[in-house]
Amino acid sequence: MSDDIIDQKLLFDQMPVVRFLVKKQGDQFYCVAMNKMGRDFFGKDKGHSSAQLLENLFGVEDFKHVFHAFDVCWNKNLVVTLPNLPESMKALKTSGFWVNPICDDEGKVICLDVIGQPGSVDKAVVERERDDALSLLTSIFDASEVGILVFDKKRQIIKMNHSFERIYGWNEGDTIGKDFVDFV
Repeated sequence: MSDDIIDQKLLFDQMPVVRFLVKKQGDQFYCVAMNKMGRDFFGKDKGHSSAQLLENLFGVEDFKHVFHAFDVCWNKNLVVTLPNLPESMKALKTSGFWVNPICDDEGKVICLDVIGQPGSVDKAVVERERDDALSLLTSIFDASEVGILVFDKKRQIIKMNHSFERIYGWNEGDTIGKDFVDFV
């Protein structure tokens, strides 16, 4: 096994998700290392990715959440999950971050290892899942023995299933577009 030494720096840089290391100085967090995916995500080149204050990497609104999560991770020595942040995750490249404290031999946190959670980048998959769900719901709507009536926020009837017609005797052609209150 001694011949199989792994280059940790190369592994870090080529990891296929956003990853960066963070240290704390005083009450501020700053990035000390960032992999290629992280540089792409934050729009930084290799020379300008380290020694960045985190408030310069994240938007103002996101930074509040990031700072709080990093502070908890650092002070409590706990792994923290940062869910999708509104400003930073617009492109869905990353759906959030895992923040892991890295400790010295005495258990004192010396840096945070931040790893991006891969997001869904394939819009076609999301659209296909949505279409499948709509198809399933439509099948349930049509096959249900329970009468179902659907109306919009203006109380206008927009759809009814066959069971509703059968149970209540309302004709779909005569009711679609009408105010629900007129029939009650």
